[in-house]
Amino acid sequence: MSFIALIDYGMGNLMSVSKALEYVGGKIRVVDTPSDAEGASGVILPGVGNFGDGMEHLNRSGFVPFIRETVRRNVPFLGICLGMQMAMVAFARNVLGYEDANSSELNPDTTHPV
Repeated sequence: MSFIALIDYGMGNLMSVSKALEYVGGKIRVVDTPSDAEGASGVILPGVGNFGDGMEHLNRSGFVPFIRETVRRNVPFLGICLGMQMAMVAFARNVLGYEDANSSELNPDTTHPV
């Protein structure tokens, strides 16, 4: 069964995204571990208001390598707010080759702000 994984890393706005997708008939599975998201036909990473805390929670959840692999395998990925910001950092690092790319909100001294 195909489903869209909505990542719950303890910070994101799950309710509005989940309800919107359910309204249009999407099969949503809220996941809080990378193994629960395996096999998803798409992945959504909702955003937060406090980027520093959000990124800490995202790292602690173990989703960063999962997201990187998901994007590498061309599984549709939607990042909202922090999620989009991290997707742009990943693109700059992994596609453009800027190994030190980062958000200036997370590292004001980065030489490649995205």
